[in-house]
Amino acid sequence: MKYKNFSIIVPTFNGAKKISKALEGIKALEIPIEFKYEIIIVDNNSTDNVLEIVRSFNLDNLRIVKESKQGLLYARDRGMKESKFEIVFYIDDDIKVGKNWITSFMKIMNEKEDAGLISASLEFPKEYNVPDICRKYQEIFAIVPNLKGEKENFISSMPCIKKEAYYFLQEKGFKQRLVGRSSGESKYNGGEDIEFSLMLGFTPYKCYDNLETKGLHFLGEDRLNFENLKELKKASGYILSIIAPYRYIKKPIFTYISSYYFYLGRSALSLLYSNFIKDIEEREIFKTEKKILIKSLKEGKKDYQKLERFLRKNNFSLS
Repeated sequence: MKYKNFSIIVPTFNGAKKISKALEGIKALEIPIEFKYEIIIVDNNSTDNVLEIVRSFNLDNLRIVKESKQGLLYARDRGMKESKFEIVFYIDDDIKVGKNWITSFMKIMNEKEDAGLISASLEFPKEYNVPDICRKYQEIFAIVPNLKGEKENFISSMPCIKKEAYYFLQEKGFKQRLVGRSSGESKYNGGEDIEFSLMLGFTPYKCYDNLETKGLHFLGEDRLNFENLKELKKASGYILSIIAPYRYIKKPIFTYISSYYFYLGRSALSLLYSNFIKDIEEREIFKTEKKILIKSLKEGKKDYQKLERFLRKNNFSLS
């Protein structure tokens, strides 16, 4: 077994009301005695008593570090730089993982030499009363209950990443554009996992699904309502406008220019399609995202084409 050591990174920003579930899951993990590990809590400028709660759990091999630059992306990157081991687990402060979380992930890392990132299913807690409209668009809450195995796309809030894959992209000059929890520097919110995994599709590394374990997303039932879903769909529209290039420029049929207009046209047609959706709430949700997506695509044309130039310049495979 090549990989026996790992780092768990938990970024938190004012997570006092939700982090206990995440810590309960970590404390209950089944970790083989021969494994070495560390737990890194990255405090991203919290003003509540979240660190008091963290310390009360008396976790083994715990370190607390502070990242002053606001944003989930920056907090995760700080955790990566602080980590001692090659395999890194990211767990959001509202995610409770299963007992076999570590063992099942490490098994895949040791079996798949080309693995760069692994994800697992995420579900709503059974005790949650989830409205039908929220279940229909559950991926907005990072809920992906049925994964399949190897894949190109990825939605999860708890990935396992091989550090060499992370730095392979950085050494090529890649910088993620999606910034979480940052209101002052970017209009994009979230999507770091999606962007990173899609970018791995241009490298020798692959993304895999862990089918042997799952996590629960304790995001708070107060967030599961129609108005909040509309706001999240706006953010989703912004994110889709950025990750669209990753999905299409690998297809040789599209040229440097046409891939942009293809996605813009497809988005416009889907907006027209929304007029035929019968359910009023669903129609409004769908339109909310598509209008934002089209607007963002128009405004982000230069960024879109800049990304394509970056991929070509650095000899990433586009076929």
